[in-house]
Amino acid sequence: MKSQEIYTSVTNRIIEELEAGTPPWVKPWQGGNADKHVFPHNAVTGRPYSGINVLLLWVRASERNYIRSGWLTFKQAHALGAYVRKGEKAVRIVYVKEIKVTDDEDAEKVIPVIRSYAVFNLCQLEKLPDAYTTPDEPLPDHECMQDIEGFIAATDIDVAHGSDSAAYNP
Repeated sequence: MKSQEIYTSVTNRIIEELEAGTPPWVKPWQGGNADKHVFPHNAVTGRPYSGINVLLLWVRASERNYIRSGWLTFKQAHALGAYVRKGEKAVRIVYVKEIKVTDDEDAEKVIPVIRSYAVFNLCQLEKLPDAYTTPDEPLPDHECMQDIEGFIAATDIDVAHGSDSAAYNP
């Protein structure tokens, strides 16, 4: 996929979400089981995705109610002995790598090169090894946060609950 096609694809995806009335960066922890997710990461390397990829993967996870935050390329899934279920669609993510080049006058420049990859959520795969089939640990619920609540109460800070937005207002 060419650089311009990648930019266009990402931009179109964001525009679709905006036109649907659901800006993908607003409260990404809501939407089905997406609130149980941690940052999207490569399930083999453990490396978290960054930049626009987080947004793209959160949107797909929210749309499909994936309960896993791990993602793999087709090649990585195949290397594990897994396969993509029929009919499943990949998410295109991007990777920018800087390379050093020398021009005609022997001056060194750094040029960004953008590449696009297709990844699948672990929920889209079959025959995964057992190490990849356990659902992600959910974030702690309110009852598990007694110590934190006690700490906040001890600070004598006025805390209000029940708003329709997450905010800190000094």
